[in-house]
Formats: sequence, structure tokens, C-alpha cells
Amino acid sequence: MNLTKEEQEIIEYVESGESKSIPNVKDEITKYTKMAKNHIRKKKAINSQF
Repeated sequence: MNLTKEEQEIIEYVESGESKSIPNVKDEITKYTKMAKNHIRKKKAINSQF
């Protein structure tokens, strides 16, 4: 598998054991999911004006 430099760095970071999970991971997932959905809605609104 061909990985970018950034992807390889992420894998190395996680596998090294340096990464730590955050205590409220479910809340963070919900937060970023909402942000992504809002971004998509805004993008669709902009595209429909053309």
C-alpha cells in the first residue's frame, strides 16, 4: 500500500504508543459529525445558486 508521508507519520505515532484517547470521545465524534454535516449543507446551498 502506498501511503503519503503524513499518513505514514500518523501510523508511526499511533503504533509508538504515544497517542492517547480522550475521555469524552463519543461527544467529540458527535461534535465533528455535526460540523461535517453543516459544512456539506452549506456547500450544497452555495452550489445550488449557480
